[in-house]
Amino acid sequence: MNAKPTFSEQVAVTLIEQLKAGTAPWQRPWDGNIQSFMPYNPTTGKRYKGINALWLLSQEREDSRWLTYNQAQAHGAQVKKGEKGSVIQYWKFTDDIIRRDHQGTVLLDSEGKPIKDSVKLERPKVFHSVVFNAGQIDGLPEIPVLDREWEPIDRAEALLTASGAQIRYVAGDSAFYSPSDDFIQLPLREQFKSADRFFATALHELGHWSGHESRLHRDLIHPFGSVAYAKEELRAEIASMMLGSELGIGHDVGQHAAYVDSWIKVLEDDHLEIFRAAADAEKIQAYLFSLEQQQTQALHQEIDSAKSQTNFANEQSAAHTEKHYINVPYQEKEEAKRLGAKWDRQSASWYFTDQADKSLFGRWLELTLTTQRLTQPPDSAQTLKSSAATPESEERTYLAVPYSDRQPAKKLGAKWDKAAKSWYTTERSLSTFERWLPENTKHEQSPAMSPREEFAEVLRSANGDISGEHPIMDGQKHRFKVEGDKASEKSGFYVGFLDAHPSGYVKNNRTGVEVKWRSKGYLLSDAEKAKLQAETAAKQQARNQEIIATQLKTSAILSQLWAISTTPPAGHPYLANKQVNSEGLRVVPATPVGLPDDSPIKIAADKYASLQLLKTYEQHPEILILTAGDLLVPVQDTQDQLGSLQTIDPNGNKRFIKGSKMAGGFYVAGGMAALQQAPALVVAEGMATAKSLQDCLGFAVVAAFSSGNLAAVVSQLHQHFPEKPVIVAGDDDRPLESKQGINIGRQKAEQAAKAGGGKAIFPTFAETETQLTDFNDLATQSVFGKAGLDRQVKTVVAMEIEKQANLLEQSLELIQEKAQSQTQHRAIQM
Repeated sequence: MNAKPTFSEQVAVTLIEQLKAGTAPWQRPWDGNIQSFMPYNPTTGKRYKGINALWLLSQEREDSRWLTYNQAQAHGAQVKKGEKGSVIQYWKFTDDIIRRDHQGTVLLDSEGKPIKDSVKLERPKVFHSVVFNAGQIDGLPEIPVLDREWEPIDRAEALLTASGAQIRYVAGDSAFYSPSDDFIQLPLREQFKSADRFFATALHELGHWSGHESRLHRDLIHPFGSVAYAKEELRAEIASMMLGSELGIGHDVGQHAAYVDSWIKVLEDDHLEIFRAAADAEKIQAYLFSLEQQQTQALHQEIDSAKSQTNFANEQSAAHTEKHYINVPYQEKEEAKRLGAKWDRQSASWYFTDQADKSLFGRWLELTLTTQRLTQPPDSAQTLKSSAATPESEERTYLAVPYSDRQPAKKLGAKWDKAAKSWYTTERSLSTFERWLPENTKHEQSPAMSPREEFAEVLRSANGDISGEHPIMDGQKHRFKVEGDKASEKSGFYVGFLDAHPSGYVKNNRTGVEVKWRSKGYLLSDAEKAKLQAETAAKQQARNQEIIATQLKTSAILSQLWAISTTPPAGHPYLANKQVNSEGLRVVPATPVGLPDDSPIKIAADKYASLQLLKTYEQHPEILILTAGDLLVPVQDTQDQLGSLQTIDPNGNKRFIKGSKMAGGFYVAGGMAALQQAPALVVAEGMATAKSLQDCLGFAVVAAFSSGNLAAVVSQLHQHFPEKPVIVAGDDDRPLESKQGINIGRQKAEQAAKAGGGKAIFPTFAETETQLTDFNDLATQSVFGKAGLDRQVKTVVAMEIEKQANLLEQSLELIQEKAQSQTQHRAIQM
């Protein structure tokens, strides 16, 4: 089975296919009359950017609104049943830290909200989220039509003018940007069919213009037809599409044919190239709009210049009035305000000037000095604590060193604090480290996100309820609760790996969302890898011991239940439906009479009483709840030890007793003693299928309970009975294959047969019997019936038995020949 593609691979493959079909987002013309064709979130009012924008556009939805499941519900809407969301990826480069005083109290602003400081992360964090298009949601209003505050053509003209680019208009059809001479050449305006066509071409070339070494400094000088030329063209075209949406002039596809093959090759060679191209396109748009903003600000400054001259003297006086900042608790703000304190919005702090009576603010000044010792930048803190008795060598000044600067910082003497996960220095003079002083923040940096924390965010993005020991990064399969699960359900599944580059896989079986994750924010060194692996191994060892202890305890409890259980009544609905006998099976008794008084087993009279007991004991996971009359199928090992019980209700719903050992366990239709006498090891999935095959073949047959357990069961039995041929009677999961593209029953059966050196066989049905899958279906529901089962199975099994007998006979002859040869050799020597 091929590994599920990563997010980057999935995006690239989709866009490559669309490029080949001519339907990639930047290959499609977009109408300038619509509000905006770029995807946006109606809850936040912000558009999706970079690769997320291209990915959502590639879904080819008519509505440009995209929301999370919870955001849709907040709008009073509901995602339609069966709809699958689209995974998006975003990065976090800074973190907001709540400011606190020396006692740990949260500091509030004038509106009573916590004051937050922005901290640059040493290692960016990557997150995934799942969003749904408005077309996948019921109950959302029609997309709103908002009046633009500008005329598209006027604003496009203003943007072109604000750039200051040198543009040469020449009759003809040639449009290009010359990086060596730094000018744009365009055809005459009157040659274009419309103004929006002209600006679409002009803005495309302006995108190239932005890459000059004096601006965004991209690699521009390459010949037409080269890979590098195609990469730059890709950036300009995506940026042109983004600009067209923002301005409202739409997007003209222009001439793409010359670049399509090169774009496809670039993306096939490097899936991440489209991510870089989308990011650069965002930079192009942001840069060009910043030039427009600068011109607007300059114009406003000129208009206000005359007004500002009249107040120049007053402004100068105010500028030289010193502000004394004070730390005023939120509950005392009204008192401070009454005494003359003022609020500085930019600094988010109260202050008073020299004109006020300083004594009125004494207690807040004292509090301010105390707080400064903990929160001021290192230069100021050094002055405040110069008289402290603590030796200078023990005082640490923490530094905001980005990951990319770690080596220069280390060479200059910075040291790493493993506990705080931050760089620091103990030197008195901080001039050497000035560039890394946290001048814009009053706190140490947040600890770097560990692979486990990063993977936990991925699980949460899949609507996972992550608590307790999850996620367990041991390379094993684990289940977890997701949003919408009931108390006993765990519809989430994941595997997490810790190696040089941590990775994992997550699936929410309720929503169908799948994510293949690779850590991008945290690469493990050999030492970190060894440490994490040792910790994980120790935790896993303790967990395994707990699991084994629980399984042994549960096995003893189930043995007590088996002892008091009764034979299935004649005509049991499930057995009658499957047309199999009740040999080796039992049912849950009506009462727990015979069980110890402290037994955790509770027996409900029916399904509804069972549901009520589940609610009653929801907070007691040790309680085992069963329903009277349900079938009990023993799950054993090669030593004939009971590991678990499978329960089957009259409707065919199956489950295993929680806390028991099911993996590697099996049921023998006919019993273990009969299996020892059987001429072959025939292993099926379900109990009913095994019984149907037993009736057909006349000897014991094994049930492994599921396709995923086949290989383990076959391996155990093959080791226990090495002389017996192995035949795996698999399920042909054709209905699943038609829906999901994979026949898991056939795949697992073939793998198990290969592991046991045997043969996999599958039932053959009539052409119209598309929903039938196993040999019991063949015997009971197919037009071929039991006669068909006999024809399809008996001959094949007989041939495998004969083949094995021949091999054993040949092996015996070889052994005898070798023994005779050795006897003759010894006789000659004598």
